[in-house]
Amino acid sequence: MKAKKASLSAEDKQREADMVLRSIEKMPCFQKAQSVLMYYSLPDELPTHNFVQKWAAEKKVYLPRVVGDELEIAIYGELVTDGKYGIEEPTAASVSPDEIDLVIVPAVALDAKGNRLGRGKGYYDRLLPQCPQAYKIGVALECQLLEELPVAPFDVPLDAVLTASNEIIITPFSQDTKAL
Repeated sequence: MKAKKASLSAEDKQREADMVLRSIEKMPCFQKAQSVLMYYSLPDELPTHNFVQKWAAEKKVYLPRVVGDELEIAIYGELVTDGKYGIEEPTAASVSPDEIDLVIVPAVALDAKGNRLGRGKGYYDRLLPQCPQAYKIGVALECQLLEELPVAPFDVPLDAVLTASNEIIITPFSQDTKAL
């Protein structure tokens, strides 16, 4: 996966990101969400910086930060790169994850069943259950969508998976089942 991602230019990654993020903007779960947990992308991930900046003026956009073995979430604003992984993280006070309406999740790989392979530390596997009312969308570059991934009991399935040419809805969005 690392080699596949490395073979893509920054322009290719941004082109794919633009397609994925435009699709998200059209989704009812995004249109109705007031609070969105995003991620501020690393160089090998689907780029999100422009999207975060664009929507922070209209929605409550939150980003995660690593604290020990957990992810805390805070409103997007001033960012610092103090963490152990060199990720730009928000400096604002943390908020409760159960306030989140929509989570847009990065992945090393995704499959069509909503399974996600992360970087191996389990941060999102511990955070996502704390967002019980949130609709969860996994996003990735096209090369990161695989036919099937191994699943562990602690893995949290996603509601939808998006790449540049795939919009896979596993759990249809419904206001009756999601608290938006």
